[in-house]
Amino acid sequence: MKKRISGIAVVAWIIAAGCLFLPQRAANLLAANAASTPYLLPVESNGRFGYINAQGQVIIQPQFDDAHDFSEGLAAGNQADYWGYIDYTGRFVIPAQYILATSFVGGRAQVIHDDKFGWIDKTGRFIRLPFDNEISFSSLSEGLAVVVLGTGAGYVDATANYAIPPQFEDASDFHEGLAAVRFQKYGWGYIDKAVKVVIQPKYDGAGDFSEGLAPVYVFENGTEKWGFINKTGKLVIPLQYDDAQSFTEGLAAVTVDGKWGFIDKTGKIVIQPQYHLVAQFSEGLAAVEVGVKVGYIDPNGKFVIQPQYDVENVLLPLESFDAGFAKVWLGDKFGYIDKTGKYVWEPSK
Repeated sequence: MKKRISGIAVVAWIIAAGCLFLPQRAANLLAANAASTPYLLPVESNGRFGYINAQGQVIIQPQFDDAHDFSEGLAAGNQADYWGYIDYTGRFVIPAQYILATSFVGGRAQVIHDDKFGWIDKTGRFIRLPFDNEISFSSLSEGLAVVVLGTGAGYVDATANYAIPPQFEDASDFHEGLAAVRFQKYGWGYIDKAVKVVIQPKYDGAGDFSEGLAPVYVFENGTEKWGFINKTGKLVIPLQYDDAQSFTEGLAAVTVDGKWGFIDKTGKIVIQPQYHLVAQFSEGLAAVEVGVKVGYIDPNGKFVIQPQYDVENVLLPLESFDAGFAKVWLGDKFGYIDKTGKYVWEPSK
């Protein structure tokens, strides 16, 4: 249930805005290459935010109070406590007027404007969701967005019209054609976009499908036990872990006795549980915390980049590689490294 903005969780959104709502840089880089447009990363210098290119050259001078990644040609920039959207020249094409703003996904960005929650399109047109009692709503995923009301959870399309009316106790985004939803009294199961129940509700928690598998859990003796199901609902990896993340690049992070390691799709442990925090594998590397420092391992568990960076916030996920770069922290300063560990931009603030 990611990328959801909640009227009762604005503080959590502020904390997460620098991480959870950033676009996928890899997709941004592909789009940039295809359109011969810049590929830019936000940086901070002397308390102001600007943008560098992949070579570490400053393209947009530091001038903003805060800034997000570019997504779909625009980036959220903050001036005087209000967010707007800039183009690759650093010019505001949508004026700074929002209390909070997320990156564009599917041509829509989540904003708060005049205490109203809604979307805007890339012209800045405000799209008011068709109800006044929403508790939360998400970004688009596979063309639909979760909306949670006091009366239940459902889905709207990019026009803010109901595709699936509110009828569930809770719901998550669609991934690989399926979405986890919670049925009152029955638990979590999975539906398709035709609202057909594909996997019967019987789990106490359920994650997103990725690479054909989804993590699920049930409570046993007061503790969570996680395993993985396939798209037919068959439990292919037994309920045996304390926690689990979705599969990426053939591996999934799981916890055993409070430590994170990685398994393959047969359930075999390929990297022994030994880390306090981990990120999913991305571009052949995974961020892991050893002691109080973060480094990057390969699928064999070998350190490619030795632990030397700090954890930004224990409430946020570790930074993964995306489009060949990873954001790293030293104290309260951040920079970017490439996959050899070389700085593209040394940590600054």
